[in-house]
Amino acid sequence: MTDHDVIQLRSADPFADVAGQNLTDLGSGGAGVQRSSNLIHIRVQQRNGRKTLTTVQGIGEEFDKKRLLRAFKKKFACNGTVIDNDEYGEVIQLQGDQRTHVSEFLLEIGICKEEQLKVHENSKKKRKMTEKQTSMLTDDEATLYDRQIRLWGADAQLKLRQSRLLLINVNSLSLEVCKNLCLAGVASITVFDNTHVTAEDVEENLTLTMSANDINESKSVCTCRVLQQLNPRVQLTAESTMTIDQIDEKYIEQFDYVCLFNHYDLAMISHLNKLCRGQQQIDENGKKQVHFFCAGTFGLYGFVFKDLGDVYEYLSENTVGSESLVRGDSNNESKKNEKITTKSSRNFVSFEKALTTEWKPNRRQATTRSAITTYNILRALLTFYKTHHRSPTLATQDVDIANLLSILREQSSSFTASASTSNNNDELNEELLKDILTDNNAVASIVGGIMSHDIVKAISKQEPKDNFFFFNGVACVGLSIPIAC
Repeated sequence: MTDHDVIQLRSADPFADVAGQNLTDLGSGGAGVQRSSNLIHIRVQQRNGRKTLTTVQGIGEEFDKKRLLRAFKKKFACNGTVIDNDEYGEVIQLQGDQRTHVSEFLLEIGICKEEQLKVHENSKKKRKMTEKQTSMLTDDEATLYDRQIRLWGADAQLKLRQSRLLLINVNSLSLEVCKNLCLAGVASITVFDNTHVTAEDVEENLTLTMSANDINESKSVCTCRVLQQLNPRVQLTAESTMTIDQIDEKYIEQFDYVCLFNHYDLAMISHLNKLCRGQQQIDENGKKQVHFFCAGTFGLYGFVFKDLGDVYEYLSENTVGSESLVRGDSNNESKKNEKITTKSSRNFVSFEKALTTEWKPNRRQATTRSAITTYNILRALLTFYKTHHRSPTLATQDVDIANLLSILREQSSSFTASASTSNNNDELNEELLKDILTDNNAVASIVGGIMSHDIVKAISKQEPKDNFFFFNGVACVGLSIPIAC
């Protein structure tokens, strides 16, 4: 047997291992065999209603169709089968319109060349779906998002599919939010971070998307590569070349929501918030601005802030008694309640205005005390950054913790959050403050879940919560509080 025969024998199986790798992981330059005979035809057929079926016909007999089908089903998250046709031989059938996915996959593993692929248009041409043209969910999407559609409705899911988000900085909190929104089915997420993976990231808090093999690689690239597997329908883009101070109006205008994580430079936060407020986009409902979210976790504490604009309109559902009466078995008449949906509005303020406004909690002290602690730590971190032009770190914790305590004591004497502020200072000692210099995945999961829910509610135009959410893991208390709005 010659060397040529050995190569042909190995390349006949598109899933054979080559140099320890699976051919499905190789690019178009892999060692896969390429057909030289007939064309491979990829068609889509309209079934009943909006359902479609993709057929793949013409793949050579040297390839195992059932193994290909298993690969298609796993990679495209769809059902399928292989049928025997008297005229065309073995034909692969896949649920939904998978023409683009199949053609790219066949080229990727080297089964054929591009000129050997024939992708047919649908005989009943459908209007190309764009963000503004989409009026209904596809059958595949309705199946994939069935549970959440039951929760917030098909209209909300459509709005999610049209939403574009920018997530700035990669950490345990942003990973949680990115994961949740990716599974929810938004249109696109851009992960903005120009830093690289370190050994500390792998060991402490970013094990969800990074491993030891990713050290020195871009955090945003690692995040997109792993989270893309959760939902191939969401477009994940890594931005690893720009710095945060290069973000301008032109860059912001391509997004609907901007989310900033664990950044305590008040000047930069205010700048991004101002850029979002300055963007006016025209849609079918009129004008809308780019909405701004800011969140952070520090040890067992965390917060979420949102600015939905000066006038945020939403739909609220109220229960009222109808005029009709229902007669029961005992001939007693009672009013039947019904739900009506009304249009309401609410005002929000910028992050800078909220932080410079004196906050006077008017709720019970037992529930607000924990939120006040988180609020005071947040303001201390912002002041620390303004003074030292950096955030406190573990490497310099001996000096940084003392400076933070000093800032907190100055705040308690000059700024009155409530009459109970002095009581909160007792729990803020050096040992406890050391914890705020680390990421806590459990706290990130809680705060990230709240933030993701707020974003989904904003996208679907549901009644929003207050502009601030504070979490105190020491007291196991989370509270939504309006400040300056």
